[in-house]
Parts: sequence; C-alpha cells; structure tokens
Amino acid sequence: IQDAAQKLEQSDTVMIPASDGGYVLLGFKRAHTSLFSNIEWSTASVAAVTRQRIKALGWTLALLDPLHDIDEPADLKHLPVGWLAKIGY
Repeated sequence: IQDAAQKLEQSDTVMIPASDGGYVLLGFKRAHTSLFSNIEWSTASVAAVTRQRIKALGWTLALLDPLHDIDEPADLKHLPVGWLAKIGY
C-alpha cells in the first residue's frame, strides 16, 4: 500500500493487477463513474477494461507488480505458509 501511495504522487492512478485478470488495488487522485460502470466483475478482463478507461480519461497510470487476490475459496492456496497460525487460527 505504501508503494502504491508513493506512485500516486507522480501518477493520476495506480493499480496492482491480480493474477486472475482483475486487480488487487486501484488508487486514484479523483474518481470517475466510468471506471466502475458496466464492467463484467469477476472476469479476467476487469483490469484490462479499467486500464483502457483510465487511458480514455487521459489519466496516467502506474502499474505495480501483479499479486494473487484472495476472493474465491480456491485462492486460499496463495496465502503465505503459516499465515493462519500467525493470526491465531
């Protein structure tokens, strides 16, 4: 999150893409409804469509390295080893 916040100092938007085609984080200096309207959520095209819309707005975009997002039960395999034990489970 700190890296993303630093990137926003030089860019209009920042994105951490997800390995499944979505995104883990999207930050921006100002909002626009077109970024979230009429998107097929939970599909492999979410990040690409969002990047196209950012470009169409004329905004700059800083991309950070992709990460795995954990939004489906099958994604739990991407949690770091021992993570559940560290939080008391």
